[in-house]
Amino acid sequence: MSKFAIDEDEMDDLGEGLDSLSEVYDDVETPCPVPAFGHPSLDEAYREFADAATERIGGLSDWCEETSEAVSDTSQMAEETDGEWAKQFTSQVQKFQ
Repeated sequence: MSKFAIDEDEMDDLGEGLDSLSEVYDDVETPCPVPAFGHPSLDEAYREFADAATERIGGLSDWCEETSEAVSDTSQMAEETDGEWAKQFTSQVQKFQ
């Protein structure tokens, strides 16, 4: 391809790494609270913490998955654009030779 081409291997590695990270986040489990030994507010505080952690973990997993898809889409569009630019550049160079 041309000098303008995107490094497909690098983009594939990035996408695979993000997919793998998303799977790791999917497997994270927040421990369920045990019956509180102490003040009831301790149990409530832990439940709030666990809920927030679960939400953040889900958000990280979603972000990794969506970013992986964006990397794939960007790579594909860049390849198409690179090909078009290479054709135009080559045709312009040939005009001057």
